[in-house]
Amino acid sequence: MECNNRGEIYNNDILILRGDGNDALTDLVVINTAIYINFMKNFKLNLKKLYKEIKEHINKGLVIKHFLR
Repeated sequence: MECNNRGEIYNNDILILRGDGNDALTDLVVINTAIYINFMKNFKLNLKKLYKEIKEHINKGLVIKHFLR
């Protein structure tokens, strides 16, 4: 997984947020997001459940809709 320039990184990010991204890159985003949210909640959340919820939210393309509001 290698990006050659900022444009490629941007395009990959947009694809992920729309739910059309590369599975490996999407998993990295989901894992990092779950860890961050769990950290903000003082590690009181179920990380496995949080991962599933975030992944579903991204795969349905709901994240990009939130940004476009």
